[in-house]
Amino acid sequence: MIKEDEGLPHDQGRLNIRTSQVFLDMKATFEQHFEKKGYSEGSSFFKQVWFLEKDKDFLNMIRPSATPQGQASNSMHELLREVSDGRDDFKNLRCERDKFIDKICEKVYELHKQQIKSEKEIEYFNANKTSQLLKASYENITKTHAEAVSLSTLQVRIKKLDKFPEGKLSFDFHLLEINPNDITITKSVNRSLRNKYIEVKDGSEVIIFNPNETKNIFEPITFTLLGFTEKDVAEKKYDLSGTNLASFNLVVNRNETSFGMSHPETFFENFFTSIDRLMDTKSEKVTIFTSVEIHTLDNNPRKYNYKSSYNIGLELEFRLDPLTRASIFNRIWLELDNLCRENMLCSKTKRELLENYFGETLSSQIETILKRKPEEEANDNNCQCQDGCTIY
Repeated sequence: MIKEDEGLPHDQGRLNIRTSQVFLDMKATFEQHFEKKGYSEGSSFFKQVWFLEKDKDFLNMIRPSATPQGQASNSMHELLREVSDGRDDFKNLRCERDKFIDKICEKVYELHKQQIKSEKEIEYFNANKTSQLLKASYENITKTHAEAVSLSTLQVRIKKLDKFPEGKLSFDFHLLEINPNDITITKSVNRSLRNKYIEVKDGSEVIIFNPNETKNIFEPITFTLLGFTEKDVAEKKYDLSGTNLASFNLVVNRNETSFGMSHPETFFENFFTSIDRLMDTKSEKVTIFTSVEIHTLDNNPRKYNYKSSYNIGLELEFRLDPLTRASIFNRIWLELDNLCRENMLCSKTKRELLENYFGETLSSQIETILKRKPEEEANDNNCQCQDGCTIY
């Protein structure tokens, strides 16, 4: 699963939103609405502002006998706390109009983008049907098997090598494991190729290994299921896969010198995107193919005629104990359930901020802007950077 704007600094992500045409159109709509209510550019509003007049929770907060609230009651109150000079004490509410408009437009646009993203994932994974099948499989396995039959194993093979420079290449498969008895404790485990190294004789060649090749196989890995709660998932997020395997990355040495490495990749993401293979329970073996990008460590790779990165295709062959497979099912089911909840929450929060406070007319205008045609919205990602984009 790929997170939108992943890896971007928070301020950079905000800049992307605030320079988009969708954001600017929403902002102009809100500004016109505030102008009609008597709030011009540069002005501020206080606790008597019109859109809070029917908010019973807010009115209770500003009663003379009320104490400053430490926690907002809903998304609007949370937004007000962020932009108000009085922060928690709504009796002293003072918000700059323009600052509030920027914030609510940013929040609504973020919610819309997240809602669209989750809807696409729900459709892609057929989330409702898949959740039911996973839950049924989980219940069937746990009823049939009282305890683990054996340890599960993972065999990693290199299937394809990009055009690496000539030389002897050695590979280390770095694995992050979670302690099954305490998920807050992790340890690093390393596996090397059985054949120690692969010799590349022609740097212009892409090497594809045949199924019977043995020199491309890493030492085997054993693992087990991992118990977890919904709270654990919320706190650890994608590190939890249903097994004690958390993540992995590949380190490459060339002629016994460090050459490059890939970014960590979680096992959960590989399981999540391979649901169909996992649900085929006729065989204990599940094979997942993935590709990692090796980033060269040298600051000036061109000096040695290197590329800045190289791709390596990997085959992950899992042999799963039934209860370990059930634990993975449970983890994926929880993720799909969270995806559906997140989608509903985005819709609810957006409606709360717009319709509940500003009425159907303004809400409808904003929704029209948000529902622009995909090709129009795609134009928002065009920038005017010279000599290559510095944002995307």
